[in-house]
Amino acid sequence: MEDTELMVEHQGNIIIGADDITLDCAGNMVSSLVPGSGMGIALNNRIKVTVKNCYVQDFEVGLAYLRA
Repeated sequence: MEDTELMVEHQGNIIIGADDITLDCAGNMVSSLVPGSGMGIALNNRIKVTVKNCYVQDFEVGLAYLRA
């Protein structure tokens, strides 16, 4: 897997699907399709993940780390 840079505003959630990567939103917004619900950026059982330069709005949870 490789690092990812978000080049535009994003509506909907982002699910990190790999270990040892960086998500750089480059100052862009991640916003909910249904305000007040869901998770903006979710990391499920992931390690060595960096999330930076993100504006997250209108989710119930902005950044969620879930570990089994």
